[in-house]
Amino acid sequence: MVIGMGKVEAKAMNRYYFSTRDLVVMATLAAVQVVISVSTVPFVRQLMHGVLHLPGPGAGQAILGGFLYVMWAVLAYGVTQKRGSALVTSIFMGIVGIFTGMGPLTGFPVLVMYLAAGLVCEIGLLVPKGRYIIASALAVLIQFLVFISLMGYVNGQWLIMSWIPIFAIAGIVSGAAFGMVNIGILRSLERAGLVRRVVKTP
Repeated sequence: MVIGMGKVEAKAMNRYYFSTRDLVVMATLAAVQVVISVSTVPFVRQLMHGVLHLPGPGAGQAILGGFLYVMWAVLAYGVTQKRGSALVTSIFMGIVGIFTGMGPLTGFPVLVMYLAAGLVCEIGLLVPKGRYIIASALAVLIQFLVFISLMGYVNGQWLIMSWIPIFAIAGIVSGAAFGMVNIGILRSLERAGLVRRVVKTP
């Protein structure tokens, strides 16, 4: 919530759960995520498979998923401080992802993956302490697991079984790391007076 909110916007928030500002924040963060994701896919694929020689699919999802995908949904909650904002932002990203695709995964399965991550975000954000870190870590893990499952069932490309726990741990670490990045961003926004609530129990 922005400091100095006008009376008109305050009345609108009483009528609707999400204000116009909330929707703009969620849509903007979703748009930023889509641009970053689409523009970096070739680089991530080359880094994961060409440079590091990691097997696929799912290496990029696990190792960089905290930044490329989940960070933006969790940040939406941090800015709006409203339950459901992470899920709505994930749905926005998923709808666009249907058309832009996510690497080799395209169409409706992309929305399923974002929806699963968004739901897990919301569950993680219910935790009173460490919620940004926990929500991010769990969301990246679930998004990775859903991604490799969809890649297998839809595209017939299965990740080598022995790599699943390794990438799963990497995903948890990636999510937790960018959960901490979100805390830093939110505290900076608070000091700038752009969000009202202080992150006391992130």
